[in-house]
Amino acid sequence: MKKKIAKILALFALVLGMTVHANAQDILANGIYYNIISDTQVAVAPAIFDGVNRYEGCIILPERVYCDGINYDVAAIAPRAFWQSQVTEVQIPNSVTMIGEAAFADADQLASITLPLGLTAVSRYMLAGTAVTHVVLPEGVTDIGMGAFEDCTSLRTVFLPISLQTIGERAFGYCTYLN
Repeated sequence: MKKKIAKILALFALVLGMTVHANAQDILANGIYYNIISDTQVAVAPAIFDGVNRYEGCIILPERVYCDGINYDVAAIAPRAFWQSQVTEVQIPNSVTMIGEAAFADADQLASITLPLGLTAVSRYMLAGTAVTHVVLPEGVTDIGMGAFEDCTSLRTVFLPISLQTIGERAFGYCTYLN
């Protein structure tokens, strides 16, 4: 009897473990993973499997994603969504208003990024360790977080908006070619 209960509990744990793993991302559309964050919005989620971020190449994020009869606005990018990925270019739609900490950190092949017009803050370590060369921060950005562009050794120009109020420690640390 004890062996039978142990087998049932082991099977239950296995099924539960699979369910938790399968729900790590709620939606997969055109190679991008999303988590539902409200009845009408999703956030781009990391694609980390076996410790490796699977995103690569040029990523053009859509403004909306359709799933199960619902159109979701792509409103955010989760922390570490593209961390250590092999992306080379990312275009972010204006529907995105929040980009999480270290969202692109150490994506060392990322050379070009288009930031959304509704962005109000550059999060901590958001682009640290990338290969971006030019960045245009949209009007409305008030804060640049600590280490946001740290170790961006290819960074040459950054256009700062008039709305900017604070720049965090080491935001541009080790950006040796920044003019």
